[in-house]
Amino acid sequence: MRETLWPEDEEFTDPDPRQWRPEWVPLVWTTRLPAGRHWEAIRVTGPEARQTLHLLGGRIGPVIVNPYAQVAFFLLDRLHGPWQATRTARLLRHGTVVAVPQWHVRGGRDVHWAVPPGRGETDPGDLREALAGQPPQRRRPLAVPASKRHPEP
Repeated sequence: MRETLWPEDEEFTDPDPRQWRPEWVPLVWTTRLPAGRHWEAIRVTGPEARQTLHLLGGRIGPVIVNPYAQVAFFLLDRLHGPWQATRTARLLRHGTVVAVPQWHVRGGRDVHWAVPPGRGETDPGDLREALAGQPPQRRRPLAVPASKRHPEP
């Protein structure tokens, strides 16, 4: 039996009902969306994905997990400069399809959100440092861009 890639960690899986849902996140069924349209996707495999998630801590954007394939997709709003692939992490080419789960799917054995959208965004530099096994040195908070915030009712 495979080891679970993602523990049930309340820091990341506890949904906040006040969070907004981007238009690209499906309401029903898992949807296949191409990388490069709404976000850039970094595919991270194996235990390095789990380690990276924990090293990034609270300064992290959306992360989709596929426990069966033992991979995670870190979704970035933008990527500054070229991405240097590593043994366990690579940038998906534009058009590569990623399974995007429903808004409420936060666990289980199928594709789900380890970190749902709405918490902020992952800084590419912080992600590179975490993939190298180092806690990110940038200490500025990352907030949801004003253009993507859900208006208050």
